[in-house]
Formats: sequence, C-alpha cells, structure tokens
Amino acid sequence: MLSYFQLRRQDQVHESQASLLTYKNDPNDLIWIDDRAMNSFVHRDGTKLVDTIDTLNALRKFKRLNDDDYFRCLHRYRDSG
Repeated sequence: MLSYFQLRRQDQVHESQASLLTYKNDPNDLIWIDDRAMNSFVHRDGTKLVDTIDTLNALRKFKRLNDDDYFRCLHRYRDSG
C-alpha cells in the first residue's frame, strides 16, 4: 500500500505530465522530457519532444561540447540507468 506521500508524489508527476501535454504551445518550443512512454512521441501538436541524448547531440553539433566531453556525458548518462 502506498503512503500518502507516495500518492501525492504520483499526483504531482501526473499533473506535470498533463501540463506538458495541454499547455498552449508554440511550434518554436521544445519539450525536454526523459520518460520512455513520452519519448515514443516525436512531437506534441508541432512542438518537438527532445530527450537528454538529443540535447547532448545538439550541444556537440553546435560546438558547445567537444567530443571528449560529449562521450563522457553520454557514458555517464547511460551508466546512470
């Protein structure tokens, strides 16, 4: 049985996810979310959904992250589970 605090936490997560799916979006927005169920979608009404790997790739592409730092971050991210 879940405690009050666990139930409240679940409610907060669901409220956050619902707000990402229902806010008045702009096609120039990006929604950064690392959730496997949510990441199965490419966009939300024209707003692109990105995850940490997309963000690391963009940082590398625009020379904000060099190759060594990119791979260090990528390995750390993947090792974190």
